[in-house]
Amino acid sequence: MKEIKIVNVEIESLIEIIRNTVSEELVKIFDNQPERNNDENNFELLTTKECIEVLKISKTTLWKLAKEGALPCLKVGGKNMYLREDIENYIKDIR
Repeated sequence: MKEIKIVNVEIESLIEIIRNTVSEELVKIFDNQPERNNDENNFELLTTKECIEVLKISKTTLWKLAKEGALPCLKVGGKNMYLREDIENYIKDIR
């Protein structure tokens, strides 16, 4: 692994660099999965809180859906994140 030294970088700039890098890498991962829509405009990650608000469910219910595989989640920086596309597909499936 390379050693990187960060000098004289504001924390906000570092956070933005990390966020952009992680997003770019996730796009690459999902672009290699043919069953997904590869339209980059549809790629959006939602936090647990945002997902709960969209689906109008409890945190416990969301956790159960993720555990059962009904609504996949990604670990990003130790946090569960959800693809908006997966949320929309879940909504379509339950209708």
